[in-house]
Amino acid sequence: TWSEGDEQFHSDLMVPTLLIYGNHDNFVTLDEETYMHETIYGSSLEVIEDASHMVMLECPEKLNELILQFLRRDVSTQSEVLLANNSHPGCSSISEVKNTASTIHESQVSLNTPSVT
Repeated sequence: TWSEGDEQFHSDLMVPTLLIYGNHDNFVTLDEETYMHETIYGSSLEVIEDASHMVMLECPEKLNELILQFLRRDVSTQSEVLLANNSHPGCSSISEVKNTASTIHESQVSLNTPSVT
């Protein structure tokens, strides 16, 4: 179960959030993970069938694939939806959201660009 205050903290998150769950996890149940997914607005939940609690050690290739897919999706679209729903109190305008999304996209591109030394 979540510690006191965790649910409130997580329900206030307004950033793209990826939850990855190992289907054979003995510490966290799928019901608990699903509840967290439902609590974090706009979150994504991926289940790795062949993993338990240590997905990063048990299925690193699958984990990396899921993280890359999550990072490559269109962040600006989700940000515009959050703003349109007035769900993000920190955003003052659509241009602020687009500028933030553009900055995120540029950093993602730099992650995929090999450095020249």
